[in-house]
Amino acid sequence: MIPTNSNETIDFNGYRYRLNLSYTRVITLFKVLQDDGLSEDERVRLALLLLVRDDMPKAPDQRQQLLQKIMTERVDLKEHALAAKLFKSHEKVFDFDVDAGRIAASFLQQYNIDLTNVREQKKLSWAFFNALLDGLGENTPFRQATAYRTLKIPDDADPERKTYLEKMKTLYALNDDQQAEEPTFEQATAGMDRIQRMKYLAQQLKAQKG
Repeated sequence: MIPTNSNETIDFNGYRYRLNLSYTRVITLFKVLQDDGLSEDERVRLALLLLVRDDMPKAPDQRQQLLQKIMTERVDLKEHALAAKLFKSHEKVFDFDVDAGRIAASFLQQYNIDLTNVREQKKLSWAFFNALLDGLGENTPFRQATAYRTLKIPDDADPERKTYLEKMKTLYALNDDQQAEEPTFEQATAGMDRIQRMKYLAQQLKAQKG
């Protein structure tokens, strides 16, 4: 049974805020925070709209402080940091957009969890998602991709083996111009002004709440 995040809360300035930290919302959060088409205050507002079930603080500085507290204590998890250690690389090893299909296939293969199922998505917390991501076996599509990305080709490998490994590293490499398997938040809102972006995300939130 998948642990839920229904009881997730955080204390800030004398208030206890209820949070929604499903993994889909946190991944959407990353996209919002990287959206240069929004002002800083708009990114903070949208981020809190994604994560906080209660009314957000009215003062801009308090909104920023609340978001920072949530990011520090609930989003930047030890499990997530552990992933970099497991892969033993200082470079970017995976991308949630580019690897979305591989992650979904790997979860279905190893855990029988269907990440394309909306009900499964709502039940899966960010913390548990990261724990499961770190626990994926070497024979899963996601770990195979990251293994090739971090692989150092042996100097003593024969030419045929070197050619094969170089091709695999190129095939799975993360490039700046690589497109996600599904439209990213930026792609889905391309051409929209700020108000339209806000409305679009509000519609997505409403659809997630069902």
